[in-house]
Amino acid sequence: KKECLQSVVCAVSIFSEGKSEASYSEAVRRLTALGAKVSSNVHKRVQYLMATNEAVQQRTQRVRKAIKYNVPIVSIDYITACEELGHAPRNHTDFSLHVVDHKDNTSAIRQKGKEKQIPDQKEVLRP
Repeated sequence: KKECLQSVVCAVSIFSEGKSEASYSEAVRRLTALGAKVSSNVHKRVQYLMATNEAVQQRTQRVRKAIKYNVPIVSIDYITACEELGHAPRNHTDFSLHVVDHKDNTSAIRQKGKEKQIPDQKEVLRP
């Protein structure tokens, strides 16, 4: 149970008014206890970004980088599922969070003066 995320590299993005530091530290502690390596930045070797709905809606820097590098964005609930099951859930897509832009159903990400259009899923799968 303890090492169910052994050798998984992930990052965490929490956005909540007032208690983001404590929530972030708690998520990192829980992931480390499960054997994951937690990166403070999102890069090509990161396998998952664990995020809250608020972080996705606010398009935090880590969320934008995850989109740029095609890193799956999964709900923080994934950590709880790992703890309860004693192993990683078979399908991380059950916990997927998707960035939605209600204007034209695409995300515009600014990269050095250019805009990159990224098609999105229609809704957030996890509340």
